[in-house]
Amino acid sequence: MIEIDSPFDREAFIRSQKTKSRLELRSYYIKLVIYFSMTSFFIILNGIDHDRSGALWAILSFILVIVTFNYFVRILNIRHHYRHYIQDISQQFAEEKMDCSYKVSEDLICYSDQNRYFEFKWKAFSSYSIYRDYLLIYERNTIYLMFSELEIDNQVFQELLELTKSKLNYRKP
Repeated sequence: MIEIDSPFDREAFIRSQKTKSRLELRSYYIKLVIYFSMTSFFIILNGIDHDRSGALWAILSFILVIVTFNYFVRILNIRHHYRHYIQDISQQFAEEKMDCSYKVSEDLICYSDQNRYFEFKWKAFSSYSIYRDYLLIYERNTIYLMFSELEIDNQVFQELLELTKSKLNYRKP
């Protein structure tokens, strides 16, 4: 059994949550690039085409500019609110001294802190990945658990990684 006791570190928590949000917002950024490309294409096409269909391109360009701008503002809004939420929750956890521990075995991953205790069977998770110094464990497409190599002993991290490799499939982060 692998045991990990983790005293709460506010800066490490904020850093891990920023990494998590960056990975989870990646699909939004890809869509924004697609919208921006389409908008640029129609604006260029509108500038080139001066016959009767030019009005159609102008309308499509205007609509895509609005959609792209809306999507961009939405991403900024999500990031802004999430970062404020993380600041607030990290402050609360620091005040409560929210130390946690994990016990990882062949059958289960157990998480506990002063308020909660959870047991997860390995089959509850779908895959894992490595991103920078993090071991990410996914439940479907959501990052469910994150273990930082910088925050736990290297030998313990390697044991956890080997056990995870034997239980879950790898996926790109």
